[in-house]
Amino acid sequence: MLDIGCGTGFISGLLQGNFEYIGIDISANMLDYAAQKGGYKNTEFSFLLLHWI
Repeated sequence: MLDIGCGTGFISGLLQGNFEYIGIDISANMLDYAAQKGGYKNTEFSFLLLHWI
């Protein structure tokens, strides 16, 4: 699943099943919080910082 504007990654906790979750956001602070929070039930997850050009 691709979550654009993922913030803290909250939506990943609401989803069922095993899948790859990729969260993209423009806020490094939100992505840091999401990565530290952990506890995701997904098979794989990653967070990417989007830089505006």
